[in-house]
Amino acid sequence: MSSSSGMPKLRRSSILIAAALIPAASAEERAGAWEPDRTLASIELDGPYEARPVAAEPLVFDPVEIAWDATGSAYVADMIDYPLGGPGGKHLSRIQKLIDANGDGVFDRAETFASDLDHPQGLLPHRGGLIVTTRTQVLFLEDKDGDGTAEIRQRLIAGFNPSFSQLQVSSPRWGPDGDVYFNNGLDTTQVHPVKEGAGEARKIDVARHNLRWDPQTGAVHPASGFGQYGGGFDDWGRHYFSSNRSPVMFAVVPYETTTAGGPREPRQPWEDIVPHGPDSRLFPLQITHTTSDAHSGTNTSACGLTVYRGDLMPELRGGIFVCDPTGQLITRFRKPEPAGSSLKSGRVGELTEFFRSRDEWCRPVNLTTGPDGALYVCDIYRQYIDHARFFPDDFVKKHDMRSGEHHGRIWKIVPKGANPRAITAASEDIPGLITWLTHENAWQRETAQRVLREKASDPGSARAIVAALAASKPANALGKLHTLWLHATLASRLPGEKAAPLLALTEGASPELAENIVLIAHRYPGYFGDRTHEIVTVTAAAGGFRARMLALAGTRAAPDGIEAAITSITNSAEALEDPWFQNAVLIHLQGHSGRLVSELLKGPYASSPSSFKTSFLRELAAAATKDRRDLHLLLESLRHQPGELLWWKPALLEGLALGLPQSGLGLLSAFAADPPPPEGDIRSEIPALLAQAGHIISDPAAPIEVRLACIPLLSQQAYATAGPVLKILLSGTQAAPVSEAAFTILRRYGAPTTAPLLYEILPGSSPSLRKEIITILGNDPGTLPDLLERMDRGEVPKSLVDAEARWRFLQSPDEKIKALASKLFERPASDRVAVIESYQPATTAKGDPGKGGEVFSQLCTVCHSYQGRGIAVGPDISDVRAKDKAALLNDILDPNRMIEARWSAYRIETRDGRTLVGIVAAESAASVVLKMPGGLTETIARADITRMGSLDASLMPVGLEAGISIQQMADLLAFLRGETATKP
Repeated sequence: MSSSSGMPKLRRSSILIAAALIPAASAEERAGAWEPDRTLASIELDGPYEARPVAAEPLVFDPVEIAWDATGSAYVADMIDYPLGGPGGKHLSRIQKLIDANGDGVFDRAETFASDLDHPQGLLPHRGGLIVTTRTQVLFLEDKDGDGTAEIRQRLIAGFNPSFSQLQVSSPRWGPDGDVYFNNGLDTTQVHPVKEGAGEARKIDVARHNLRWDPQTGAVHPASGFGQYGGGFDDWGRHYFSSNRSPVMFAVVPYETTTAGGPREPRQPWEDIVPHGPDSRLFPLQITHTTSDAHSGTNTSACGLTVYRGDLMPELRGGIFVCDPTGQLITRFRKPEPAGSSLKSGRVGELTEFFRSRDEWCRPVNLTTGPDGALYVCDIYRQYIDHARFFPDDFVKKHDMRSGEHHGRIWKIVPKGANPRAITAASEDIPGLITWLTHENAWQRETAQRVLREKASDPGSARAIVAALAASKPANALGKLHTLWLHATLASRLPGEKAAPLLALTEGASPELAENIVLIAHRYPGYFGDRTHEIVTVTAAAGGFRARMLALAGTRAAPDGIEAAITSITNSAEALEDPWFQNAVLIHLQGHSGRLVSELLKGPYASSPSSFKTSFLRELAAAATKDRRDLHLLLESLRHQPGELLWWKPALLEGLALGLPQSGLGLLSAFAADPPPPEGDIRSEIPALLAQAGHIISDPAAPIEVRLACIPLLSQQAYATAGPVLKILLSGTQAAPVSEAAFTILRRYGAPTTAPLLYEILPGSSPSLRKEIITILGNDPGTLPDLLERMDRGEVPKSLVDAEARWRFLQSPDEKIKALASKLFERPASDRVAVIESYQPATTAKGDPGKGGEVFSQLCTVCHSYQGRGIAVGPDISDVRAKDKAALLNDILDPNRMIEARWSAYRIETRDGRTLVGIVAAESAASVVLKMPGGLTETIARADITRMGSLDASLMPVGLEAGISIQQMADLLAFLRGETATKP
């Protein structure tokens, strides 16, 4: 057993030093680490709280996670490997067991529980040991022989291979269902569950989703969310997570809803619930000196999210806390509140943060609610927190990127002058553990639930625990939640065990508990027996929007319940304005959406239009095409006021137009007229409505809202009919929204069909439309050769091809395209270091920001948004003003040096011969959403993809120097830095 020497006791008087008296660090002071006392004195807290030191070097080095096992012992993950690992690939990281010998709340010594670990980021107690997330696998470590060192190292999940350590699996957390939830880390695509004695199981696809692991079976499932580092549950089992620019994201619905069918395009099951990206705000005590200054004043390294679930500071309970180590701070967000079927939150504090330090090496990276109710802060304490790959190569060569590797601090935040309770072990007997299920502090409840579940490893013990739970009478709603989930989990493994003894716990449930009762019924359909439908219906109705949405999204309506479900939904006018509720309705009423439309249009729903109603009716109509009887009911709705193009009829027709081809019924125009419908067939109404829509589209005097509603119907006409109309709409004489909508329709006919019109309107088009036209012609293999040949003949200016497209053409696997591109566009130099060196004068030359704005418009707006200019395909760069010009130059001329996985360019080849390149914006089991230069977004069904792969490169092209001089680069840098033009 190895150990570290004791931590020197910090002077209590140091806590009383006023932070306001600590001046900002000088450049010389930044070069060295501060003593813990000085760092402590530099910390400011927003509210009547104080930070107390509980561990520092040498007990801990680079701490990133702290956890307590059932005995109350604390363990810390020391990620000493960060950022580049040890020399020769040696693993340096470890797990320390911390010991408070005299019970004063400060750890006195440490024992090394495990060493030689590869970037451990997450810890979670389990079966007398620890679940540990590392760079390439999830491990279970256990000290079986009692010597203090873990000799058991068992793989649980394998197959991870992140680009770098900031993108690895992390944040293992127990869900109320007894499964472990992990953050994806952003780079994880496929993993192997590993079962002892059986080896690796088949690959599980978890791309762009978090993970859920069942400790009973070892199975791995995708879970809602796509978090990087930092995640946790609130008291009610709602899962939140963070990711760099997104401080708080929320898993709105279980992942299973995305594979339940229903919506034509499954909705992403999570969302940001606080301002994110350039809309986020941070207020550090001083400007920091890291590469993340590119996003000065906003979140750039949001991580370590936790929901405070303690009883020591009840006023903070339910609030969400997120670290941002580049600013030496922690932001507090208020307890989330209902927002339709989802939740919303916002930051707490005016121009301040919950935790701020003037010590630039202070790097809070993770947070945990402790057994004593205090909020614990893991401070990795490094000079450089950004990964080394985000610094210029010459900077890395001249500086020690591991500076601070033998430092680290853990703080705990408590009310001023408070004496938190002592940390005690969990009871070893069943009654004592059941008592803890109602504890006001989350650690006690989760520990009791976990230990009871582990004790139930054999049927005899399981039945004893189930019986004890059935006889218990939890005193509060949280006790009811833990009792119901645990009882349901164990009863599902025991033949004959049902929920009957606990049905009383479902009565009068709070909205939060109602959510969980609904989810329990979905996870264990037989648990509530014959009363399942009744309990879910009554509980959801009383639980509000969210519980009702979850009840719908988790099931399909039973045949004998369709009428009641439709009646309930049509009476939910307010709920139907919520996109999440709409999505749930589409899942629940599969095969009956046409019937729902018919009922909705009989009531007040049809009285006035709204964007919510239009989109919902469109999706309902598309869904109705999957079932012939349902389609007939939908079509019957068109009999209402025949011949009149009421506001909702274009929405139904567009929905039919979207759904009919997917259902094998062809285009809407053919469906309506081929063969001619018999007399009295409602299909005969469709051509007349389409013709009426065509007149409205071309009528500049018609209300623009009505014209925009009708334009999508143009795509149902043959191009011979629609083409002349589109030509008028794109002539430059129409309102911008009309032209934009028309161009969207033009795309649907395909470049080979529309190429003559595109070349005709190209000379007189606006700059933005010219880019769109070149993008369409350049993205289609049928028109690209002709486009390049026209450029070679001088008929089309090659200057219209942006740098991204040039790069893509030069990488083409088609030798003809590559040859033409090489002839037209100079290949970029392969030696990026030399190119960057040659442009160094631009970093010191005087630049004209006005001219720089013109350069930005010419080269960058196709993929980037800056201060309202351009299109945000890649990351928004509105906040790069604080970045050093040399660093900006590196980013521009060597974009692949520090690409994040989520911004990697993907090439997708489709069955119709197209090749698309862009950023994967979203994925589901059925489709991929690709965001391409110019802002064009396309949803591609997986069945239509013949090949898909990452280019392992940024969408931002290499070789911008081909179109920009050194002076123009100086102008661009001045523009991006927000410099003011010098008056003549």
